[in-house]
Amino acid sequence: MQCLSISKKITQFLSSFFNSHSNKIFLITKNFQVLTIQEKKEACNHINKFNKKQT
Repeated sequence: MQCLSISKKITQFLSSFFNSHSNKIFLITKNFQVLTIQEKKEACNHINKFNKKQT
């Protein structure tokens, strides 16, 4: 159940990612650089899961 304990930073990043429009891409990229390596991996996992659900 480690998924539930994802950090606030990841949650903020993901919400900005999923609510994004192309004009926010720069901001998201900046936010992504702030995440630790482990946080980036988790964020990518969530994004990948989301993308799989969409198809």
